[in-house]
Amino acid sequence: MEAKQQQGFTLIEMMIVVAIIGILAALALPAYQAYIIRAKLIETARFSGAAKTLIWEDYFTLGAMPENTTNTAANVENMMMSSDYVSHAVYTKLDKDNARLQITFQQIGAGADVDVVLGPLLTLVVYKPLKTTLKIDLGVIAAVQIAALGYGMYTINQAHPLYVAYAIDRFTPINANEVSPAKAKHAELQKSKLSGPTIVYVQKPSDPSEMSRLTMEVLSGKPDIDARPEYYEPFNKFATEVMQKGSTPQQLSQTPEHKQKLEAFIAKYGKTAEDYAFLPLVGKEKDVLW
Repeated sequence: MEAKQQQGFTLIEMMIVVAIIGILAALALPAYQAYIIRAKLIETARFSGAAKTLIWEDYFTLGAMPENTTNTAANVENMMMSSDYVSHAVYTKLDKDNARLQITFQQIGAGADVDVVLGPLLTLVVYKPLKTTLKIDLGVIAAVQIAALGYGMYTINQAHPLYVAYAIDRFTPINANEVSPAKAKHAELQKSKLSGPTIVYVQKPSDPSEMSRLTMEVLSGKPDIDARPEYYEPFNKFATEVMQKGSTPQQLSQTPEHKQKLEAFIAKYGKTAEDYAFLPLVGKEKDVLW
């Protein structure tokens, strides 16, 4: 009797192929999404370069940053909102020599999460007590699952905050994959990427030419100053200065929602609002007070 020739894939071969495709997708899709986001940010940076020119023209003419109600401020906001990826832009004069342009992006990322199911489902599929290749099948599934777990742990580690950097008027969490701690000029700030977050103060360059170079690098898509450890200083040296820049209770009480949250905070922790400093912290979804 002739042995019947096997046709097509076996179940375990199909599962291996599916698992490999899933892992490749989990690796490739985030990289592609990051590329799309980077391209959109670079396009928006071109608009911000033109907006910066308008602001500097006023600064060199008047000797100070333009006021919030001037035509220059309105033109800067309108210029930024002409980008397809900007939904809102607000210019704010901070003081004579500093201003902030806050930009809200829309449709900047695909918004899709990758979730690859590897272990339990495949185990249920292959489990058959009398199956001759059961041990091999379970071994392959276990190896794939361990590889997926390792990739997941690596991704989580890279995305955890390594520094919380204070720059200009707010704190920003800086993830481990965004910085090179070895570039920090202070030894105590050169840390392992496996360690927890450290609060640092970002010292702007005092040299105008260096500041101009840094600005042009940021506009070309390179990391902003808060993600550059070479400008980091120990936070304790500047803590008093930072606390003085916090929002006042009067500013926090301007809306009923904020006033209610402030009252709840005081009721929980005691003392008065004047005993605390409230400082902005940049978040993934929205900014909060820290």
